[in-house]
Amino acid sequence: MFSSNRGNKFQLAAITYFIIGNLLFGLIIGLSRLEIGIVSSILVSQFLMVCLTVLLYTLLTKASLVNDFFVKPLSWIDAFICIGIAWTIMPILSFINVLSQFVVKNQIEDALVDLLDIPFILTLLLTAVCPAILEELLSRSIILRNYQKKTVLTTCIISGMFFGFIHLNINQFHYAFVMGIIMCYVVMITDSVISAMVIHFTINATGTTTLYLINAVMKFFDASGVAMEDLMSTGDPTTGQLLISLAMVFFMILLFTPIAFLLLRDCLLYTSPSP
Repeated sequence: MFSSNRGNKFQLAAITYFIIGNLLFGLIIGLSRLEIGIVSSILVSQFLMVCLTVLLYTLLTKASLVNDFFVKPLSWIDAFICIGIAWTIMPILSFINVLSQFVVKNQIEDALVDLLDIPFILTLLLTAVCPAILEELLSRSIILRNYQKKTVLTTCIISGMFFGFIHLNINQFHYAFVMGIIMCYVVMITDSVISAMVIHFTINATGTTTLYLINAVMKFFDASGVAMEDLMSTGDPTTGQLLISLAMVFFMILLFTPIAFLLLRDCLLYTSPSP
């Protein structure tokens, strides 16, 4: 029932739907001259694109939530290990993000700044909770189920590629690809997609929380009232600024990557995947 051939067809259909759906959404907004905020855009992306795709796949294949989507209990120790993995791989993802900005603009940064005007809890729900659940079911559960007869490396690369493609953004594609590979591997170790959800949520929530904290501190201490929105509106970073950022992040990679490997090893040691 589940096979790489079905997985290939699913990926083609899903990516086509995402592309056409986004084009139609943009066309409708343009023709109607409606002003759609960042909240509405995220809701459309997560529910009309990601969630609907998962629901249609479930209905058509009669997939089981436990057996086919790998929604299985995760031990507390594995959950804490996954949080550690998320934090320790963030420097690698940041390095790739900065590196890509030499050729493309960081579009997600501007979107996050727009979210500063809404309550923090709502932002966390939109940027961390929903993507962690829905995108992992789409990019990890479905892909892993259909390509489980492939090698671990092949399955992880396919999952990472698909995860990158669904973002429809060149800048995000690069670090989403690496992030997807790591999360797919963790799911294969733990036999539970919840492990990837924990990593995904932790990474997104950390970024969102950091942005809110920096903005709050700047508003509190800066008498001139300069806030995050003002700093982000100064234009794209210069080559010099990007090089400095790369150097700083590279130092963090040297510090945290060995810890990430140790945590992955611990995850292997403490987990006994189902056959």
